Amino acid sequence: MHSKHSIHHLTLLLLLAFLALLISTPSTAQDLVGAEKSALQPDNHTQVANANVQTEPTDTLTEAEKLKLQAKAAAHLKAMLSVEKEDEVVKQITPYEQLVKLAFNGKGANGINNYQDAATLFCKQARDDNNAEAQFALGWMYANGKGFSADKNVAAFFFNKAAAQNHYRAKQSLINFEGDETLAQTPECMILDTPEPVLASNELSPAGSNGNAFYERGSIFEIVDRLAPQYHIETDLAMAFIKVESNFNPRATSPKNAQGLMQLIPATAKRFHVKNPYNPEDNIKGGLAYLQWLMAYFEGDVRLVAAAYNAGENAVDRYKGVPPYPETRRYVTKIYNLYRKSIHPFRQDLLIGQRSGIIRVSSNP
Repeated sequence: MHSKHSIHHLTLLLLLAFLALLISTPSTAQDLVGAEKSALQPDNHTQVANANVQTEPTDTLTEAEKLKLQAKAAAHLKAMLSVEKEDEVVKQITPYEQLVKLAFNGKGANGINNYQDAATLFCKQARDDNNAEAQFALGWMYANGKGFSADKNVAAFFFNKAAAQNHYRAKQSLINFEGDETLAQTPECMILDTPEPVLASNELSPAGSNGNAFYERGSIFEIVDRLAPQYHIETDLAMAFIKVESNFNPRATSPKNAQGLMQLIPATAKRFHVKNPYNPEDNIKGGLAYLQWLMAYFEGDVRLVAAAYNAGENAVDRYKGVPPYPETRRYVTKIYNLYRKSIHPFRQDLLIGQRSGIIRVSSNP
């Protein structure tokens, strides 16, 4: 490598001098061309360089021919500089290529020396850039116990994320795959290190007919207040669900893997196209979309909507009302105590002919 660079440097210096002297006296330029040819003749690499630079005596050249010769020398100089820079460029390889290198060589590239290094890099790419290649690589690592304890459910979680972006290998991996993403605990590395929400002021909302405020008009309120009208959901009701679900913690994760402010399980997040449940705005959009659907399905009955949000609409239909689960009954009561209304407007044009057959009942939970 040292001798290669020495030859390159010598050639560059001679070319620079040659360019400078092309505009000097004919005899001086002619002597330089001869000197260059003599100095570099023994080396194959520099013979190629000489072949790119014409060596006719310059006193016989016209001005146009001199300019043409200068252009050729400049182009050769540029090419030589590119060769010098090429040695300094670190080749970027894909996560899949990293895994292949680790599997066959026990060592990757670009500072990746083991599966733990790869896991750190891939987690960042999968989380921050939504990189499908990195998501697939993490799925493979979890499926095979490389860098992590083997967990087929988490592997399915990552394969599904990559497959949602049409990643071919991820789609193939999911064929007959035993893992279940709905049972996966979200890996810590995929949870954004989001600071606790900073409240904008101490101005309290007059939510509820009893006048008791349960939230402050801070950053989360601003997102909800901006988005809720787009989904035909009242801000106070959405805030009541966020309060009960996560107590305004965007990083909340339940034992059942419900995630974010409105505690969306992976299946619900996928159903309403939520890419990152730990992003407050993305999560709220998904939760509002689900509430809008439930409002239309149960024709504005807040009790049934709350019960369905907690236990699922199928459970509410099966029991023809609030299911007899203690947790669900407590949940419905909490929502009602915050919102203090039993009926909520709903979009009449949604789910026509597909609504629940349950007859709405009293206004008490």
